[in-house]
Amino acid sequence: MYFLCRHPERWPELLAADKEVILDPDVIPQRITSNEDCWVVHTYLRLKQLGEDVHFTTRLPAGKICVVSGLDLAIRDLPLHTFIVACRSDGAFPALGDVVVQQNEVQASTGNSLYIPHWPQPGLIWRTPDRMNRMEVLCFKGSIVNLHETFRSESFRRELAALGVTLQVDDLEGAQQLNWHDYRAVDAVLAVRNLTVADALTKPASKLVNAWAAGVPALLGPEPAFQQLRQSSLDYFEVVQPRHVLDAIRALRAQPELFNSMVVNGHARQQTFSTEAIGRRWIAALGGPVADRYRAWRDAGALQRYWQFFNRGLAHKRSFADAAYLREHGPRLITG
Repeated sequence: MYFLCRHPERWPELLAADKEVILDPDVIPQRITSNEDCWVVHTYLRLKQLGEDVHFTTRLPAGKICVVSGLDLAIRDLPLHTFIVACRSDGAFPALGDVVVQQNEVQASTGNSLYIPHWPQPGLIWRTPDRMNRMEVLCFKGSIVNLHETFRSESFRRELAALGVTLQVDDLEGAQQLNWHDYRAVDAVLAVRNLTVADALTKPASKLVNAWAAGVPALLGPEPAFQQLRQSSLDYFEVVQPRHVLDAIRALRAQPELFNSMVVNGHARQQTFSTEAIGRRWIAALGGPVADRYRAWRDAGALQRYWQFFNRGLAHKRSFADAAYLREHGPRLITG
């Protein structure tokens, strides 16, 4: 089992002649940021920790199974002689993949897709217990452009301040050190994006799962991945407008038992999405349906592979063009 690295300058130690050192993702959370980091490197390191026979490479290995970033997979790679497990992430459907790993169940209905949830945030640090049910810091973790503008406005900040709440933004841009893993001083998480409906269908439920794991209530926009996981009102507050956020804060302040119940519920829910659980899912997928399809691929003739490549190449190119268009056009979650 191979994992393809397209950006070797980011991971020289994993490509050195001496590969005895296994990096622990929980020790280097600030380095795991890109699609390739999150899906290829992170998965390789976790499976390596579990003792699986996996290898890191900069070239597609002929005749082998290779996990790649779907965003970095291109027709020019000519992936005719490698069985491709393409991790879609937030982008277009990588039709060149023999198997496509989808990060939410909404998109996992196509014939060659597998649903494997995103890994939880590496190195995640729980909210400090002695904060009790305090509600003073509302935090957004991510690139600020992904927070809908009404929640970035000065008027919203003033309304929060009137309640004694600060909006903290752990932004990707310009940060000396990313703190996406650190929830020690966070009392609630905010994440509301005005995505197109089509773009929203590709997103993971990571903001929700990480909030569960960190022991903080989540205030989230109406994204399909969140809604699909929702089993009760204790899972998260769905918010569309600033007043919904203010109402949620007031409710958490007025009802300490609600805050505690959401934390307890989140702890129970995150067990399904823990590092251990996702590791088991990867091992089961690679040893089960991926291995089965690999054997069928290996036994197929060269003519069939060329024909598949031709058809998939056309679909791949069309998929990326469609995704680029639909990311900017069409109805949006917040503004319609």
